[in-house]
Amino acid sequence: MKPHALISLAILAGCSGAQAQVYCRIATWFNPSGTFSRPFSNVGGALCAAPNNGTATIYTGDYYETGIYSAPGPRTLTTTSGPVRIGVAGQARTTLKVISYNTHLYGESNQFYSRWADTARSQGLIQFLAAQRAAGVDLVGVQDLFDDDLIYNVWYAQSFPAGNAGNGRRSGAAYGSGLSTFSSTSGTNNAQALYSSFNASDAQVSRSYFRQTFTKDGFGIGLFNTSLQRGTSSQEVSTRATQIQLLANGVLAYRQANPTHVVVITGSFNANDTSTEYTSTMSNQLGGVSGAADIAPNLACVGAGVSQCTSCGTNELRAAFGGPTNVRNDFILYADSWDGGTRIVPNSYEVLRPTSTAPISAQGYNADTQSSFNLTSGQLSDHQALLASFDLVRR
Repeated sequence: MKPHALISLAILAGCSGAQAQVYCRIATWFNPSGTFSRPFSNVGGALCAAPNNGTATIYTGDYYETGIYSAPGPRTLTTTSGPVRIGVAGQARTTLKVISYNTHLYGESNQFYSRWADTARSQGLIQFLAAQRAAGVDLVGVQDLFDDDLIYNVWYAQSFPAGNAGNGRRSGAAYGSGLSTFSSTSGTNNAQALYSSFNASDAQVSRSYFRQTFTKDGFGIGLFNTSLQRGTSSQEVSTRATQIQLLANGVLAYRQANPTHVVVITGSFNANDTSTEYTSTMSNQLGGVSGAADIAPNLACVGAGVSQCTSCGTNELRAAFGGPTNVRNDFILYADSWDGGTRIVPNSYEVLRPTSTAPISAQGYNADTQSSFNLTSGQLSDHQALLASFDLVRR
């Protein structure tokens, strides 16, 4: 992203004859396509989505991006009917960097779920967190860190100043939520909501969301971290839909109770972004109810990994554990403040592929096939990590 001076546009609508057109409005959209009914909320994403010799049409208002992304060919930038300002500084501004990572660390003695070198991989997680802390990451949402011993080992050895977890456990479950957060400052206003619905494949874990409030440079930030029901059967999809609805309602309630705070949601949703779960259920609930947006499509082709998988067939551990390959089912979502006074502006999104410093050799267990395997790999998880950066801007 290249910095530039404030740009003002007051071009009247005149898009007829354009080869193709994408739309941009200030309000966020969960999974924008650039159509009139699913517009982009940032100018860079709209320009990037427009084809060569196409047009990006921007609705009137102030846009708080500090740069316009480079496009590979010519585009026309126009407005609908009134003035547009791009690059507005705002009354106050700061940055926010967020990591989401599904670790799949159930512990080497668990009897119900796939495992491989969990202790060694947890040491790799500690090193990964140290590198992210050194790179200026503010908030980390970790999922599927289930084993109690590994949780405490990671908490005590990792380098972020603060860490917390949703420790609530559903009755009859062998494991807690598996949700941990690590942060540059301590969180307050902690709350956990257990998902009451679950399918048999997740009978031993306590799926939930864990919520905290953070403050950076005077900006309030609500962080929701979650991991949803796994599996692809109709029952498992139905269970996920119920969980998504509870999460969306929780985010909406938080935004209304904390109207000046922005919201970030990290999580392993176990829903493929090409499925109707994503385009319908998640879009309608997390977009339509809670008002959140998925950072990856809102940046269009900007940044590394926008359309890359987060569970990939090239990941040796993913292949050993089984399941569908090359899917994007981990997400970082975001929402402006409820009162409209603070914008959270996406800057970049990247899929990270954490590995250990040296290959790990160990015997593993695939719970779905109930079979053992031997593997030598540097992978720290069967999922990849996500890194998102935002600007927080007080209007």
